Amino acid sequence: KDEVLYSFPPTWFDYIIIDEVHRGGAATYKKVLKHLNPSFLLGMTATPYRTDGQDIFALFDHSLACEITLNQALESNLLAPFHYFGISELTIGGTRREELRDFSRIESEERTKKIVQMVRRYSLSNPRPRGLIFTSRTQEAKALANDLNAMGINSLALTAEDSQQAREDAFASLEAEEGLAYLISVDILSEGIDIPSLNQIIMLRPTESAIVFVQQLGRGLRKFPGKEFLTVIDFIGNWKNNYLIPIALFGDSTYRKDSLRKLMRRGSAAISGPSTVSFDPIARQQIFSAIDRASFSSKRLLKEAYLAVKGRLGRTPTLMDFIALGAISPLLFLENAGNYYSFKASVETPSVIFIQPEHIKSLNFFGQVLARGIRAQEILLIELLLAFPSGIVMEKIVQEGEARYGIKGSQRSWESALRILSNGFFKEAMRNKFGQISYLEQDGRAIRTTAQFQHFLRNHTYRAELEDLLAVGRHHYLSEFTEHDENELVLYQKYTRRDVVRLLGWSGDDSSTVYGYRVNHELQQCPIFVTYHKDSEKISALTDYRDRFLSADTFIWETKHGRTTQSKEVMAVTSPKMRKLLFVKKSDDEGSLFYYLGELEFKRQAMSTKSDENGKKSPVVMMLLNLHPPLPEELLRYLSEEPIVWDFEPA
Repeated sequence: KDEVLYSFPPTWFDYIIIDEVHRGGAATYKKVLKHLNPSFLLGMTATPYRTDGQDIFALFDHSLACEITLNQALESNLLAPFHYFGISELTIGGTRREELRDFSRIESEERTKKIVQMVRRYSLSNPRPRGLIFTSRTQEAKALANDLNAMGINSLALTAEDSQQAREDAFASLEAEEGLAYLISVDILSEGIDIPSLNQIIMLRPTESAIVFVQQLGRGLRKFPGKEFLTVIDFIGNWKNNYLIPIALFGDSTYRKDSLRKLMRRGSAAISGPSTVSFDPIARQQIFSAIDRASFSSKRLLKEAYLAVKGRLGRTPTLMDFIALGAISPLLFLENAGNYYSFKASVETPSVIFIQPEHIKSLNFFGQVLARGIRAQEILLIELLLAFPSGIVMEKIVQEGEARYGIKGSQRSWESALRILSNGFFKEAMRNKFGQISYLEQDGRAIRTTAQFQHFLRNHTYRAELEDLLAVGRHHYLSEFTEHDENELVLYQKYTRRDVVRLLGWSGDDSSTVYGYRVNHELQQCPIFVTYHKDSEKISALTDYRDRFLSADTFIWETKHGRTTQSKEVMAVTSPKMRKLLFVKKSDDEGSLFYYLGELEFKRQAMSTKSDENGKKSPVVMMLLNLHPPLPEELLRYLSEEPIVWDFEPA
């Protein structure tokens, strides 16, 4: 009340501590904070990043005293461990699509019995249940409570219509020895309740927000005498936002698809302490499908992430700020707009244009060549050109490469990097796209910046953007790509065809003609690209190759049709001198990136045939190849699993 608030002088309180400070954006909180001016103001919350646009950090001048993630809290034994089960075993009448479409409409007694059956199956050794159940709609919550009570399971639905006293009575009953077994709600139980004895969280709703998911999970993670763990049962339907589940569970906010896939494959190994995470096969595939089909480079998502980090810092973030804070991957901004400057210009209030179109094309080039950090040579060359624009000899460059990055690359690798930065690698269309710019020129054993590049660098905005890209590339190389082989490739990292021909040192960008494989006779290399699960509706019968793993180290591979064992190309592939490098992606839903799986050794071959759509046969050679090293079990399982193609249902 105003009369109470304004009865205190602004400096009356030395210390003010605000719990659940994520509510600080509300008018009542702002009024208190505007009036009072303590010597020390502390806010505490588990969810500082808001989905409603409120900037909580600004209330504290962007000063963050301490923060801890869910995984860190589990590792430090500050929370009760949990066992999470992601399941999709609600079948009514055996009709999968009906089950998915009607998942959130808890209307039948039969469905309630199925839910109870699943909960009992996965509840492990919990004593009497004390649980929260989250549903999509108030009507569902009430219907489920009625059905559970009819089955003798003491339950109560709480809604926004219930008074505070009614809620407190319900909480007390849940904690009592002979009280309620379950409280059911849509969202009023997601925050602000304190029931340490909770031992079950049941989710009967699609995950619409990683923040809300963690809030709901967190209701049950308080420690309590006799409470060994929390059981979390998540009934996963066929929702397009299922990718939020691994983001929330594993705390990975980078939105890098392959990071999420790796976390899903690792499961419990990616969670600290004794907590476990498991998914049934259908739920697992639904999440993988949602990851594949999500658009993480959408303007809406990136703008939300950008504004969140800007609010956290109180200034315009650099690309490296996103990495430092574990926020969304900076590579997604480049995927969306080509370069970060253009993205910022599209979301901020228009101001003076500091750089010109040719600068933009140059930044697009460096975003393509440097930011992913797949090779250090280009990064080092640009660093040295910035430091020594008038020139530096190759011997010094090689010394710096070993000192800074441990580079022991071949002469071919250095020649490849020099060719790329002197506008000699890409095809004409890409050169035009990138502005036909050469960044260095060679004078004997020395290299120096070109006049055009020196002119660009006089623009402070351009230079700052370039140095930010350099820092991103440096970070990615040092954290992900240092353990490369003599081909500059890292096992189980992902590469495009263009990445591969660049790293292998090919004289030009022939990636558009590689298709399934390409023999480079000069360098004795044959990169092989396999889409493991092909969409037969999008390819011809003759290109529906039967490539597959027989085991972790044995691979069956088909050549192009029209080939025999006497074909020059086939004889080259079978030669022990030809280095055969295997790159595989699960399906086209994974985009243009392939996992590098290692080198193949030819064992034997046999003739076979393929038929086109009219039944006309064409010869093809099938080869048995050994993979070195053998494929890790989790990656073999992931690639081999037949993907399920879902048409997502509306939530």
